[in-house]
Amino acid sequence: MIYGVQYWIFWLVVAAIFAVAEAMTVALVSIWFLVAALVTAGAAALGLSFVSQIICFAIVSLVSFLVFFRYKDRLIFGRKSTVATNYDRIIGAEAEVIESIDNVQRRGLVCVRGERWSALSRFDQYIPSGEKVRVVEIAGVRAIVEPINEVEA
Repeated sequence: MIYGVQYWIFWLVVAAIFAVAEAMTVALVSIWFLVAALVTAGAAALGLSFVSQIICFAIVSLVSFLVFFRYKDRLIFGRKSTVATNYDRIIGAEAEVIESIDNVQRRGLVCVRGERWSALSRFDQYIPSGEKVRVVEIAGVRAIVEPINEVEA
């Protein structure tokens, strides 16, 4: 007992304090402490010692904090935190050079799956318009390509 109050009631009061703090901030800054206090209140009702309750509170706070930040976008917005972009879909794809690729002048344009991408040659070679190339990586906003005949040889 703490000041004549049973432990489980103490933890419910702590949970209420964190609930009020969370309601005032509306920024999800203490939600994990609220969860931990509620779990610890249950542990206290089962008869765990006060030291065990403190350890339970600390562990559940840490775990709920880590789980929350791992899945926060899914929990708050209902979506994954990663967004697929075009670049991961074109690596390894075949493309056609529609404007000659010249690394010296830092110019070149390829058509990959119906999309136009600025391009540079992987080995700093000039690639004329009309050649078939393969996208090997993305550097910034440019596709890095190499001629298909060199890749297969």
